[in-house]
Amino acid sequence: EDGDPSHGIKKHGLAQALKDANWVVNHSHPPQSPDINLIEAIWNIIKQRLRR
Repeated sequence: EDGDPSHGIKKHGLAQALKDANWVVNHSHPPQSPDINLIEAIWNIIKQRLRR
């Protein structure tokens, strides 16, 4: 969906069609948002347990 021509989706309009059909929901969070970047929380738990 980032417009890279190698993905081939933009020319078919598939991403937009799925959004229009409510199959894909676009969340307005940046990719580094801590509330959706769960792997960071998991790594923090692992690090805390290893330090004990």
